[in-house]
Amino acid sequence: ILSVNVVVFCMWQNLSWRRFMAKNFAISTAAVTQEGRFHTIITSFFSHYDWVHLGANMCCLWFFGAETLRILGGRKFLALYVGGGLVSSIFQVLWPRIAPEKVRYSPYQLGLGARQESCNGAVNAVVAYNILTYPSRIILIYAIFPVPAAALGLMFL
Repeated sequence: ILSVNVVVFCMWQNLSWRRFMAKNFAISTAAVTQEGRFHTIITSFFSHYDWVHLGANMCCLWFFGAETLRILGGRKFLALYVGGGLVSSIFQVLWPRIAPEKVRYSPYQLGLGARQESCNGAVNAVVAYNILTYPSRIILIYAIFPVPAAALGLMFL
């Protein structure tokens, strides 16, 4: 999963591929409902807007995901990751239709990674599962500052 995220991010960096990437790795309500690009419900949660977002998500996925993978095993871990991504992508598609007008965005607005909060659902599902399983575990930030896993996970989420 880490490798796929990094490869997709590198593909976004190639300027000649940007149109292809926007069409196939970013999600919007219009793209899914009007143009039938249903695959973006899955591909968008492998996309990241910048290095900071990619780094934060992959760091959290590495630290919280490694333990979650050991607990769940490969199939259940993948189901958790994909399930979280699917739920968040579906809500992103529905949001312009169900949200109050004050917080609604355009159905044409593209979502990938940090561009729309809900695209982080795949990683958020893994983090949430881990902190709910071990909420009192202590994590050392910068190998110095002890923070309970629940506090760190909630800050990330």
